Amino acid sequence: MGGSLQDALADIYAIRAGIKTWQECVSERGRNPTDVMAELIAFNTMIDAGKLVLDSDPRKTSRAGLTQARSGSPIAGNATAR
Repeated sequence: MGGSLQDALADIYAIRAGIKTWQECVSERGRNPTDVMAELIAFNTMIDAGKLVLDSDPRKTSRAGLTQARSGSPIAGNATAR
């Protein structure tokens, strides 16, 4: 189990590029994807109930720690290609 920062970054890029699935990456680290998903759901439910925003939550902040645009928000609806 475990792994280096390089391994984690490689997994992120592979998932984002469509080369691997999240489930593959979790399995390769010795975890059961169904168990990990249940843990994430329970944790996110608890965090949301407490009205907490963690910098590590990609649903709410970007990798740089900036707030993510929400669908239906004025910012999310104004993206234009240049």
